[in-house]
Amino acid sequence: MIFDLIIVGGGINGAGIARDAAMRGLKVLLLEKNDFAYGTSSRSTKLIHGGIRYLEHHNFLLVWEASHERKILSKIAPQLVRPLPFVVPVYEGDKRKTWWVQLGIFLYGLMAGFAGLVVAQKIGAGSISAQKMLQLVPQLQQKGLMGGGLYYDCQTDDARLTLANIQDAVRHGAIVKNYTEVVSVRTHESSQARKDIENPSGKPAIDVLAQDVLTAEKFSFSGRLVVNATGPWLGQNLKKWHLESEMAGNSSLRLTKGIHFFVPKINDDFALLISAKKDNRVFFTIPWGAYTLVGTTDTDYNGSPDEVTAEKDELEYLLAELKRIFPHAKLGVNDVIADFAGLRPLIYSPEVTPGAVSREYQLKEDRIGYSEILSVVGGKITTYRKLAERTTALVLKKLRTGGMKMRKPSQCLTAKVPLPGSQFTESDFEAFKSHKLATIPELAQLDADIAENLLETYGSDIDRILPYFSAHTDAYADPRKHMPARERIIADAPIIWAQLFYARDHEFARTPEDFIRRRTELYIHRKAHHALTEKIAAVF
Repeated sequence: MIFDLIIVGGGINGAGIARDAAMRGLKVLLLEKNDFAYGTSSRSTKLIHGGIRYLEHHNFLLVWEASHERKILSKIAPQLVRPLPFVVPVYEGDKRKTWWVQLGIFLYGLMAGFAGLVVAQKIGAGSISAQKMLQLVPQLQQKGLMGGGLYYDCQTDDARLTLANIQDAVRHGAIVKNYTEVVSVRTHESSQARKDIENPSGKPAIDVLAQDVLTAEKFSFSGRLVVNATGPWLGQNLKKWHLESEMAGNSSLRLTKGIHFFVPKINDDFALLISAKKDNRVFFTIPWGAYTLVGTTDTDYNGSPDEVTAEKDELEYLLAELKRIFPHAKLGVNDVIADFAGLRPLIYSPEVTPGAVSREYQLKEDRIGYSEILSVVGGKITTYRKLAERTTALVLKKLRTGGMKMRKPSQCLTAKVPLPGSQFTESDFEAFKSHKLATIPELAQLDADIAENLLETYGSDIDRILPYFSAHTDAYADPRKHMPARERIIADAPIIWAQLFYARDHEFARTPEDFIRRRTELYIHRKAHHALTEKIAAVF
């Protein structure tokens, strides 16, 4: 079999391209050397946003596109993309004055089209006084508060958004393999390629040699076109595959590092966009269940993408700024419950600061013999769907030029078809949750926080996990493992053992880390210790 398209990289961009291409009838193979969403796509600020701070750098087209995509994603994935209000406090001495912030919020609202966010009707976006701000967020430092603004964006679970695209690609016929590293890429003018009735031009196929990194099993695949969507690893892979490219070795990438961490909840309901006193950078505090997510930094990174971690001085930088805004929180490094660090694979732009580098994206073309490899450079999670649409359109154009006849109409449908988990008929996600909580007996038998977490995790796919509640499933047959399906894995998290086996069987989880960090958020909880990891490992 010759695939029409082989995608290397299982982050949000690769997953989005796989979904779009499979929906348009292409034979798609996606290969990822780690787990899906292992890199940048599970280490973001977990926002689907227009990018209000990009207005300062005059990236108006990017803000418009991102805002448009935010509205689309909130419609096709309301289970995963949910509105969130943001407060922007301004203090005496801040370089961004109150009028400047309020003007930015006005322009952002004008460009973003907030009518698409239902929650925006509850509290008016725009300028707010210091008194009003303290009513909304009473934990704020009162001294020196000048006022500020309120606007709306959306938050998401980035890893599960990536997984939803992977799942939908598979449902439309794509083949996906995680923990499968591409070892080499080369042109091969085989007789099979020349005789293939769907390749009448006789254009050479591209051979992709790969290896399962967990089992050492080797694979060989052939495809008509390859897309390199490996993000921070893009240049390294081109170099490893011995392809002559201006991007080999990351020379056309600018990698910037961002760190995040979780602390005990600081405030309810509202996220904050804060200007750092030290260097005027902005960062966020975001409500996340029983915790607050804080991030991000933005610094150049020259090390290996496999070794990026949050350093103590980076944590201390954000904590110091956090304590200035929330003086009663009294947070230190020891209060950090969990942290993570990721890399942004940005378009090379050496003349500006890391925070000012454009989040736009480009498609680069490299030749391999008589064939081509497309490389995806730059981008952000909010615009992944549009990036995938443009990439797939270019893939189709090149395949047609090579003489291939399309099996289906080539119209892009990803902006209209809901993602898995968001295929419900109720008016909104909250109405869907209420209906399911009232009508599914298995959920009624669970603690309320567990039932709600299951619905927020699986959405309209909730019926697929219900069979795992049965005590007769062979997965739970060994009482020594003590993994009762409906019991919590740890006491302070609404995550149950049934989710572990469902992740193994239906969500491509192959290691404990896949489940703990990307299928659930078990890693946030302090009790997710080594002994628990060993117990989970036995399942795999």
